[in-house]
Amino acid sequence: RLSTARPGERATPPSLSDDLLTAKPRGAVVVEARDETIQLARQGDAVKRSEGLGVDDGGEVRVYDAPEPTDLRSDGRPVTLALESFTTSTQRRWVALPERSPQLYLRTRQQNLSRRPLLAGPVRLIRDGAAVGQVPLSLVPAGEPFDLGWGGHDAVRVTRDVHREAETSRFTGAQTVKFKVTLRLSHFGAEAVSLDVKERVPVSELKEVKVSGVTGAPALDELDRDGFARFSLTLQPGELRTLTLSYTVEAPGSVTLPW
Repeated sequence: RLSTARPGERATPPSLSDDLLTAKPRGAVVVEARDETIQLARQGDAVKRSEGLGVDDGGEVRVYDAPEPTDLRSDGRPVTLALESFTTSTQRRWVALPERSPQLYLRTRQQNLSRRPLLAGPVRLIRDGAAVGQVPLSLVPAGEPFDLGWGGHDAVRVTRDVHREAETSRFTGAQTVKFKVTLRLSHFGAEAVSLDVKERVPVSELKEVKVSGVTGAPALDELDRDGFARFSLTLQPGELRTLTLSYTVEAPGSVTLPW
């Protein structure tokens, strides 16, 4: 019997100390650009929870029973037990993330049809009877969808070029930074490939900084609230395709931009 609980640990309240608050005059605003991992478990268009809770976060303790007794060898090596299995349908799609890699990746989205959550850890991938690699998996609650990557496409390559043009007003000091991202896709294979190309647009958390004028050529198929822009297209054998994504960042002169 395997459990996610930790009975050997004793819960103790944190020690309290004085929290000193100070005030100082507000000066110039300095903007920092950061990468943020978006982890949302979705079922359809509804968000059920941002991420699964662990035992330390007040989550439920899970107990797993092995289906039959198992002999543990005295050689110190771990023993793998098959606790549960399920079959689920998948949605498969080739995806390009040019900011991260020049390759295409086969992504599948499936639903956890198990009665229990899938615990975080490595996942071994076997496709058409052959092992294709190992990927990490975060905790997936029962009934929630999750993604898996199944390797790259050898016949498609993506190149990425970013052009930035900054302007500052002589009278007001207002800053305008125009970005143009150019993507070039080359298909050297013998069969057509349908794929999604995803790019990022900055999302401002400050009222002083505005991101506007997001356009794509050809037109974007989607721009979500997290700033992910998506092109959906089909590449024919031997085809070369160029995609462009443009947007503008505006800020007053009192703001220091990271570019």
